[in-house]
Amino acid sequence: MLRPVVDAHADIFSKSIEDGLDWADDSSFFDASPEKLRLGGVRLQVASIYVPSRVDGELATKMALRIVGAAHDAARRVGGFSIVNTLSDLDHCQREGVIAFAFGMEGATPLLGSVDRLRLFAALGVRFLGLTHNHDNECGDGCFAKAPTGLTAKGRSMIAVAEGAGVTLDVAHLNPVSFGQLVDSASYPFVCTHAGCRSLLDVPRNLTDHQIRLLADSGGVFGVDAFPGHVGRSRAAGTIEDMARHIQHALDLVGEDHVALGADFDGIPTKLQGFEDAARYPALFEYLGFKGVSDVALEKLASGNWLRVIRDALGRRP
Repeated sequence: MLRPVVDAHADIFSKSIEDGLDWADDSSFFDASPEKLRLGGVRLQVASIYVPSRVDGELATKMALRIVGAAHDAARRVGGFSIVNTLSDLDHCQREGVIAFAFGMEGATPLLGSVDRLRLFAALGVRFLGLTHNHDNECGDGCFAKAPTGLTAKGRSMIAVAEGAGVTLDVAHLNPVSFGQLVDSASYPFVCTHAGCRSLLDVPRNLTDHQIRLLADSGGVFGVDAFPGHVGRSRAAGTIEDMARHIQHALDLVGEDHVALGADFDGIPTKLQGFEDAARYPALFEYLGFKGVSDVALEKLASGNWLRVIRDALGRRP
């Protein structure tokens, strides 16, 4: 029997719009195709709303809406999938064995600094919000800023509005200054949907042990991704064992209630050997079990921790 999986980050429909691909008809081009999600036991996939930095202004908002539309179209056309936007939606999917989609906005560029647009996208199903991507926008400068100044006034104003709208703040692409500002301002648990551990691979996108502890102290969850540039032994290559090493480090650091998965399938240029697509989750759990991770911890890693966060967010929807 497959272990149920909730994964917090895949660029399925962002890739659909960016590359002109149809998730149903061009499934062989996707790491998280319908069949691979089924084979991997995925029960809920958070689909990224990512707009490249070259797209800004109203065009960014329009592209974000096209991504949402592509997801709804796919869910209508491919049997056994549904968008979840309420607790009853989620309960229905879990009861009936339907694979659920929610949305995570990867960088707030489409919001143009407007809390009204944030409320709109929350109503459309966005449950995670990263205020920046790698570079700056109206909300602040990203994790690659050489001299970061952190969040702007508009960015700081987003925090309470997001939390009140049932949207969980995502620190995956924040720089240390922005991260600290969010820690000081957040009233609810915040998360990192997809990254690695900087103590194992020192790159700007990874979180330090101190940051992971702060995230866990808030009640949040740290999602480990599958990009060799974040979890590999080198920045260009890696294996499933390397990803497991980051997971085990995080488990040792903050415990089984605060570590989960956000593979970043369909958004990463290179793959881990042995964990190339969403069908490979059973292999990851088998390896972690062999390395001594308990069945209870595996259940929380695979689905329990993200379900707790998402259910809490849906419960806060107006």
